[in-house]
Amino acid sequence: MTQAEATGRTEALLTLAAIAYVDDSSQDAGKIGEAIEAELQKLPAAISEDWSLAFGPVIFPDTDSLLFVAENAATQELAVVLRGTAPDDKSRAVDYPAKQIDCTYCGMDGAKVSAGYMWAMTGMVGVESRGQSLGDFLKARADGSNALRIYVTGHSQGAGVAPLLLAWIIDQSAQWSPSTPPSIQCQAFAPLSTGNPAFATWIAQHADCILFINPLDIIPFMYADIQKAIDDGIPTTIPANDRKMFETIKEAADAAGQWEQVPNTVTLESRALPSSMSFENQKDGQHNVNSYLVLMGYPQTDVGAPSPFAS
Repeated sequence: MTQAEATGRTEALLTLAAIAYVDDSSQDAGKIGEAIEAELQKLPAAISEDWSLAFGPVIFPDTDSLLFVAENAATQELAVVLRGTAPDDKSRAVDYPAKQIDCTYCGMDGAKVSAGYMWAMTGMVGVESRGQSLGDFLKARADGSNALRIYVTGHSQGAGVAPLLLAWIIDQSAQWSPSTPPSIQCQAFAPLSTGNPAFATWIAQHADCILFINPLDIIPFMYADIQKAIDDGIPTTIPANDRKMFETIKEAADAAGQWEQVPNTVTLESRALPSSMSFENQKDGQHNVNSYLVLMGYPQTDVGAPSPFAS
């Protein structure tokens, strides 16, 4: 699949993934929900689509992980949106590759995923919004439905968790009673590796999942290709202290097991930042969700830092 072919819902999903970062220093789901609704009201003018908040947001407090569901007003399509890493230690700890555990939703021997991502995902789906869990909400929408379309999306940590949540939703769908089978697809942006090669194989064989990766963004090299990122200097020559940090992460990842990205990947056309920028600023700029929007030719949001590409 080329970048040009992957645009049916990609603009809306990446924009929703960006909106998920709104007010990310707060742990007040009600306040964040109001901020999400305010951002969603801007979408008809920004991308000519009308999406509303249908479920959540819910926050799993142990990991500060957040998800919500948005609904397309014209098509009734649902997008399950996962937030990326929040600016606190609980959220950052989720990304650390300390351990792999069995993917209990995959039905494939040896399929393992990040323990941190499993912890965050199972926590979020267990939190209720208006008396419903995510599983309750999706079943209520699916029962009796005709060709319901469900998307799973996220950026960064949200993108790493997204294939795992996709596997969970597919497993849950066995309990639904639709008039015609639903369509369930994941589109994830700048993901860290979710799990091991067996998990990546299961997703490739049994699910519809597309990853979008900026080749100058070092984060998607975590954890399957850390050494390549270090050797190649992604996005630029890595200073000694940062190199040591990435080598320590590689040691932890290697001790946890093998890692592999889901194979259906769209590699974006990269754009280098000025060499005068520090490694840290280049790293953050290449990974920025608004930078992904710019690289794909879409308008930025006003959530979070603007892309340095627009400067």
